[in-house]
Amino acid sequence: MTARESNAAAWVRGVVLAAWLALPVVAGAKGATARIEVDRGKTALLTIDGQAASAFTIWSGPGTAWSGLDAAAITQAGDFADWAAGAVTPPKKLRIYRVRFYCAEGTSASESLPSHQCYGVRYGIDEATGRGYVQIPPANDKEFPANIQSIYREVEGRWFNSTRPWDELLQPRIEAALAGLAAETRVYEQPYIPTSPSHTAVGAKPALTPKN
Repeated sequence: MTARESNAAAWVRGVVLAAWLALPVVAGAKGATARIEVDRGKTALLTIDGQAASAFTIWSGPGTAWSGLDAAAITQAGDFADWAAGAVTPPKKLRIYRVRFYCAEGTSASESLPSHQCYGVRYGIDEATGRGYVQIPPANDKEFPANIQSIYREVEGRWFNSTRPWDELLQPRIEAALAGLAAETRVYEQPYIPTSPSHTAVGAKPALTPKN
């Protein structure tokens, strides 16, 4: 490890420690996913809840253990990233979305239970192939301090292939949400109304009054 890499690693460890000390611990119980919210930039696109949301869990992959979930949740919950394949280098042209997970305060996702934001990732879609990718936000991302209150994976900043079930859940809903936004934009656009043409011919010379 070079001196620069060592300094960077020490800086990340310092950020992790500071975040743990500064924020309240919200993930004492590894709750089931109550809902998933997806944004594009500052625009809220969609919310997924119910069984569609609880089918996925943040409590798997690097830095996690299954001990906080009951047996039913372990067998039913799925991964959003292909952890086994390891980190990958995504293509440069990705449509990137902000995805936030909200965990119920318990091992079931009952609507009667309160929930809190427990994790956030970036989801990118390759426009050429439709392939999905998930990034675990790096230390300079605003999601990082809250994320490590739940899980410190030690792969922060890296990209992974998303799983097929995750793509099948998000991509149709994202496309539908974007189409809805485009339709709303067209409704509120003002039609172009050309100005009235001038009655004076272009290049016409003013009439001269003859002198007496």
